Amino acid sequence: MIGTNLPESYIREAQKLDSDGLVSLFTIYPRAGGRLDLKDGPEITYQGVLYESLPVSLSGEKWSADGSSPTPRMVVGQPDFDLLPIKGLVHDGYLDGAPVVRTQVLLEDLIGDVDDNVVSHFKVKRVEAYGRLQLSLLLSTYSGAESQSYPNRQYTPPAFPWVT
Repeated sequence: MIGTNLPESYIREAQKLDSDGLVSLFTIYPRAGGRLDLKDGPEITYQGVLYESLPVSLSGEKWSADGSSPTPRMVVGQPDFDLLPIKGLVHDGYLDGAPVVRTQVLLEDLIGDVDDNVVSHFKVKRVEAYGRLQLSLLLSTYSGAESQSYPNRQYTPPAFPWVT
């Protein structure tokens, strides 16, 4: 290559890298019971669970310094995919308030079935849009204020603060 002093092996390895190092696996627990295990891309079994191939993406989960909560959106489907089997869950309201779990795992751990992942929990706030080809869900994040406890050391003053 012209203008670089990197070894040829570095350049070959850099060109092998791609952006699929982190894979997101989604599980939706409808209020009617059961679960939907979804993965963008080919279906795969991870930790004994079969994740079905269904186009799914999650966006808008960034926290900001101004104190506002993130408003993540989950989009399932694409123009050439039929979502008719999910119609009953949407129209009967079983997706409203349903927990959503995203498990992020490295591709090599996914292929090797290694239990090393990062789990994020969401809840369906409302179904924004549903068409036969695409489903859009507005999610909310758990605040953790009530359900978390932090280790601390409590200071209590002595019962008799004076010395005689």
